[in-house]
Amino acid sequence: MNLGRSINEIFKFSLIDFLKNKELKKYLIFLTIIYVIFFVCYIMTTGFYYNFVANQITNYVQVISDFTLLIIIISIPLGLVITFFEYKIIEELLKAKKQKNAKIDFIRYVKFLFMPLIMTLYAALSLFKIKFLLIGIIAVLLVIIGTIISLANILLGIIVLLLGLLTGLIYFAIFIYQFIRLSMAQVALVEGRGLINALEESWKVTKNNVLNIIVVGIVFFIIIYIITMIFTIPSIIYSIAYSFTLAIESQTEMMSSVLLFDPMYNLLMLPIYLIAGYILIVQTNVITLLYLILKKK
Repeated sequence: MNLGRSINEIFKFSLIDFLKNKELKKYLIFLTIIYVIFFVCYIMTTGFYYNFVANQITNYVQVISDFTLLIIIISIPLGLVITFFEYKIIEELLKAKKQKNAKIDFIRYVKFLFMPLIMTLYAALSLFKIKFLLIGIIAVLLVIIGTIISLANILLGIIVLLLGLLTGLIYFAIFIYQFIRLSMAQVALVEGRGLINALEESWKVTKNNVLNIIVVGIVFFIIIYIITMIFTIPSIIYSIAYSFTLAIESQTEMMSSVLLFDPMYNLLMLPIYLIAGYILIVQTNVITLLYLILKKK
């Protein structure tokens, strides 16, 4: 894999050239509208809860927990719709690159929806490299044994616990490695492969390319982070000024809570929702194009 050429190819299409595709442009419009609708619902919800804060209700923990639960409930339909569009974006991109693709249906949508969870389970249990699971089991056993030993001998118990934690960190690194190896499974699924076959295909095409995938991921994370930061500047400035004002008034203990429900702060977050669809398409384009490049290799 020519890393420099690949990054340039992915960068060029994912950020700009995809706008030349009519379907992807249409998806961008739909996604922007959907995110703005979610934003309106969010603003209405924060406005409702802001009344509680403004009326000096003392049980802020309960207010915030109820507010968070409501936002999660509102976010569920959004997540389901976004997943549908992710599938359609990959499907359109595969079509544009003259690759085979499977039209979405209910069963395939459900598989696509739960694929990240399945990828996580496969990586956590090392199902493609089952011998690595022994390291995870040893880590758990060392933590349990260390806890028991510490009841009788604190020093020895702490040593065994530290060994367990160190082994756990090694297994966590293995988990990350394996998750990266399986990260292309959703694209393989849209190609028309079965659930397990899609995981196997991802494992196959990412062989000896984990470092390349990490480099591409870091490059595009930095790009997306910079784009996002540009659009969050107004809200960041406002939050700093607002916190400074509260600090002067000796209300530092309620800074984060009050800001969470502040109408102006939430309104300044609108630009994030306006570019959310664009960022989603860019991220989906990156993983799809990377998969095609690795597959071609």
